[in-house]
Amino acid sequence: MFISNKICFLELEKTGISSINKYLQDHITDGKNTRPHDYVTNDILNQKVKFIGSIRNPFDWYISRWSYGCMMKNDDSLYKNFVNKRFNLLRISKIEGQFIKKIKYLRNQFLKKNNYLVKLYSDPYNEKNFRLWLKELLFDREKSPLAEHYFFSTKNNNFGYMTFRYLIMFTKPQYRSKIYSELKSYKDIEEFDKNYNFINKFLRVEILNDELEKLSKELNIKPKKNIEIVNPSERKREIDYYYDGETREIVRNLDRFIFKKFNY
Repeated sequence: MFISNKICFLELEKTGISSINKYLQDHITDGKNTRPHDYVTNDILNQKVKFIGSIRNPFDWYISRWSYGCMMKNDDSLYKNFVNKRFNLLRISKIEGQFIKKIKYLRNQFLKKNNYLVKLYSDPYNEKNFRLWLKELLFDREKSPLAEHYFFSTKNNNFGYMTFRYLIMFTKPQYRSKIYSELKSYKDIEEFDKNYNFINKFLRVEILNDELEKLSKELNIKPKKNIEIVNPSERKREIDYYYDGETREIVRNLDRFIFKKFNY
């Protein structure tokens, strides 16, 4: 998180955050960084600043999320939680109720096929591995190997991992727990976001230079330099290279909220 007396920038992973953060550091001298991917607190929400987030086309986001894991391996949190077996009950202790699902979560960790999952991260240019990885992540949630709270986020498995990360990052703290119990339909997600999202402005990765130029004008900042591309993933840039009809439909359906809200 980058925070100053003018703005607070929240970091949804793989949405250009390193580049945006570098730009903000270069142009806002009183700003400071907290921990990477830090969440907002009520104390920060009460400050009179502009809250900024960033967003990306879900098709591109999943490729970037996977290819980053291919590069970074255990230095990437999603890779670690996807590949390694997690039995520490503290990881799920903050989830209220859902006792049966907690048993399923632990069962999935016990049955996790580590070697197979590691192979899915072996090559950021292997489109077949990407498709298999995406289906492991999104398609059969009841048997998901992922050791994250996404497993508990909805009883009906009706939204994708990107939508979950978006909701967790940009929801007012006191309402985050509702993500695990009340989002049973697409309309629920829309209403929840309308009521509890605190972001004033989203920056689109696809037109980031233009977005930062507009933001600079709003903040009365004179740009000193163009944006620097920081921390790019190693991958092919063509989205169609990675997706087939099945995987494209999975993402389009599960993350339809983001597609619709941001007109992707």
